[in-house]
Amino acid sequence: MSAKFIPIVDTADTPELPSFAMLFRRLKPETRTIPLHRWTWLVLVEIVFGPELLESFVTTASASPDPAFGWVAPLNRHIPKGFVIDRFRSTLLSVLYYKHHLQYCMLDHTNLGTIISKGDCLDLTTARFAIRKSILHQVIYFRRVYFFLFLAGNLGLSLLTYLFSDSLSAAVVGFLAVHFGKASKT
Repeated sequence: MSAKFIPIVDTADTPELPSFAMLFRRLKPETRTIPLHRWTWLVLVEIVFGPELLESFVTTASASPDPAFGWVAPLNRHIPKGFVIDRFRSTLLSVLYYKHHLQYCMLDHTNLGTIISKGDCLDLTTARFAIRKSILHQVIYFRRVYFFLFLAGNLGLSLLTYLFSDSLSAAVVGFLAVHFGKASKT
């Protein structure tokens, strides 16, 4: 008896994913007011620390019994603890609010606590946010984008090192230093 291959068909719609440009462009009216240099800084910090934020989202989503939302907590609690990540905590709060809450709509502001505008800052101390479980499939997409951008940046930096130093060894050592530095940043 010979084995027979039976093709599989699934005509259901595939999940909608955000565009690659969403990471870079200020698409929402609330994010268009952020100066370009500040937005660029948020994008760079997001590329470096984004995978840890995504891991935190998945962990908090799985810990919640709520079928629609993950763990409800202040934004500060959605940022993992770590030596290097703590040095960027204030910027990561902005990444979570402006990008993951307003831009990507991954984090929802719950009805617990309020966002208080204090002139030149937003006080989110009492505000509570939770990951929307219905869009957790986007975590894989964002993880791939972060990995690709970090790899492309690291390769570009290594190429510049090689072009300016004319030393392949320096370029390889620089690539490995950045790669292993990223792996041990937390």
